[in-house]
Amino acid sequence: MNAIQRIIQFEIRGMSLVSGLTFFLGVPLFVAFIFGWNHVIVDRSTPLVLSLIFWAGLVMIVWLTSIAACHIAYHLLKKWEPRMIIVLLTGLAISTLALAWPMHAYSLWGRNMGRDALAPILYAPFALSFDYAFRLINGVLPGAFLWFGLNLFYDKALGIRRYSYQPDVEPEADPGSSRTADSNPAFMSRLPAATYGKLIAMKAEDHYVRVYTDHGNSLVHYRFNDAISDVSGQSGLQTHRSWWVREAEIVRMKTQGHRIHLVLSSGLEVPVSRSYLNSVKRSLDQLKSSREQAGQTGNPDVSPQTLH
Repeated sequence: MNAIQRIIQFEIRGMSLVSGLTFFLGVPLFVAFIFGWNHVIVDRSTPLVLSLIFWAGLVMIVWLTSIAACHIAYHLLKKWEPRMIIVLLTGLAISTLALAWPMHAYSLWGRNMGRDALAPILYAPFALSFDYAFRLINGVLPGAFLWFGLNLFYDKALGIRRYSYQPDVEPEADPGSSRTADSNPAFMSRLPAATYGKLIAMKAEDHYVRVYTDHGNSLVHYRFNDAISDVSGQSGLQTHRSWWVREAEIVRMKTQGHRIHLVLSSGLEVPVSRSYLNSVKRSLDQLKSSREQAGQTGNPDVSPQTLH
């Protein structure tokens, strides 16, 4: 998996299709439409379509650069794990430095669009002066407020982790729900609120762990070995070098050719590798026996399953 794929996986973790499209396209393109419609810094003689195209390009360049810069800042600061606001400020500084020249040139082109703008876009003056700093800050602030506000809204209000290393508030256990101490290993606190629930299974995906719960699944930036260690006190088993499942969720074993899977109560099918097959079979025999005994005692919560 290359660096771009890792960045994409990190940025979309915990997002639904709607929240993802809103964050990466909806908000920036809406801003571009407002500025383009009003010909901001674009010559009034420029056709509306060109003004909209100009602003769509400008905003998307800034938006994608901000994402990359904050991603870099997140990993540079990981050793200290500062608050998310520090990561965002560091990312803003990186993106501002990276975009200072190209954004000046792009703005000059927009200001002169409709005329012969070839010469101005080739020259972007830089000066160590208060005037230059004021113009730079004045150009950065509006976008910075939007970027900060949206990231904070997603992280704090929607529970979709952006650039925070740990949540500010640990989820409280609710005796009437699935948020019990037994289903709350350390990494569970990193899940977005929408998918927080009873742990069903885990899958290693590069430097991330995909966590399956009774409310869905999402990626968390976590080492799989650390996740396995976190759930060592729970009734579960590793079926593959990249998979762990909760025993109580197993319904049956399924064999297709040389492929072996465990079918879970949620319908999820988890692969069983040859190196783990014997230990999985032993665990399933014990599980089947305990379920049969529980069924004989009349326990209504546990019944024998077709484990074979």
